[in-house]
Amino acid sequence: MDLRQQKEEVQSLETENQVKLHNIDQVSDFVDEHQHGIQEFDPQLVRRLIEKITIFQRYMEFTFKDSEVVKVKL
Repeated sequence: MDLRQQKEEVQSLETENQVKLHNIDQVSDFVDEHQHGIQEFDPQLVRRLIEKITIFQRYMEFTFKDSEVVKVKL
């Protein structure tokens, strides 16, 4: 592998890490803002926190923007 390819890989990894850190910061800010809990459904909140929801036959996967994945049995 030549130096140019290595440089591109390192830059790509750095960009991915920056995106992940930004997402983690957003989640952290949310937790700080809502220390006393949430009383009702908030669609904007879902969009801020959840990257995607995947529904399988026996469970659902919630992928958060900080890359955390939570599985819920149906």
